[in-house]
Amino acid sequence: MTFPASQVSEQYELPHIIDQSTQPSIMRRGFKWVFRMVMDSEKLNAVVVEFVEDMGKRTGHQAKKVALVSLDENYGRSSAEDFKKAIKKPTSKLLKKSTIL
Repeated sequence: MTFPASQVSEQYELPHIIDQSTQPSIMRRGFKWVFRMVMDSEKLNAVVVEFVEDMGKRTGHQAKKVALVSLDENYGRSSAEDFKKAIKKPTSKLLKKSTIL
């Protein structure tokens, strides 16, 4: 919903403040009238992976396998791709990726 709505906001030069949508491509279009208040999914997923890796180091129980379940829609697909990029480290392995609905 945010992607097409932001396009209309840009066309009519109406400020559009994004407070929930995290899809990175919304902001990559370079619109002047669209603003984001939250991190995009690329940054959010990198923070989650960093947190899990840090907790593994602190506890001695590192996560070595990951299963990913996401919604089969714009947000779910882009977030899943960003998460896959974030876990591309020698210590992590994506075990399974599934989409639902």
